[in-house]
Amino acid sequence: KKMQRERLHGLSSHRKRHKTFSVFPLYRKFKKPNKERKFFYVSLPQIKKNARPMKEARNHAATLDRNRNRVIEVAQKAFETEGIKSVTMDDIAHRLTMSKRTIYQLFADKEDLLLACMQEHARVERERLRRLGEELPDVIQVILMEFKTRIKNFQKVQINIFSEIKKYPRVMEYLQTSREAGVADAVAFFRRGIEQGVFRRDID
Repeated sequence: KKMQRERLHGLSSHRKRHKTFSVFPLYRKFKKPNKERKFFYVSLPQIKKNARPMKEARNHAATLDRNRNRVIEVAQKAFETEGIKSVTMDDIAHRLTMSKRTIYQLFADKEDLLLACMQEHARVERERLRRLGEELPDVIQVILMEFKTRIKNFQKVQINIFSEIKKYPRVMEYLQTSREAGVADAVAFFRRGIEQGVFRRDID
């Protein structure tokens, strides 16, 4: 025990001199039943050196996410108010004071960007409708509020967007899939209206 204390004291002094921490006991078996315990020390500079690439990777991923969200926000507003055809990738890069190369690192082409905008719009709409259904228990109130919101949004949208969007097959495929996925929500809403006596029960 005395030898062990002296050994630990010496290792502790070594640790202070070299700014090390985290003692990891390693065991090495011999032919005899006794074991010799060895200690492995990791220096703080080495830990920081190894952690730096992971930290840089996380920061890079966070930067890409922020840039992606910024591009989607600006592009979505531009597509809605000016139309899809009239808005180019150069226009979006200029409005963001961002290089076109950076945008193409985030999105393969204009259709890829438009698809991301539609997906974000659908996500926001689903969340808005969910909150609206929770805040307004009455189905009639939900319908009236949704009607007002749709009228207000359509006034801001460029009418040509509905014809121009048909030129992008991936976007049209996503819209079709989204409509099919929204059938379950619509059925649940109608059932809620039937329970409140708003809709007839014989409606198919």
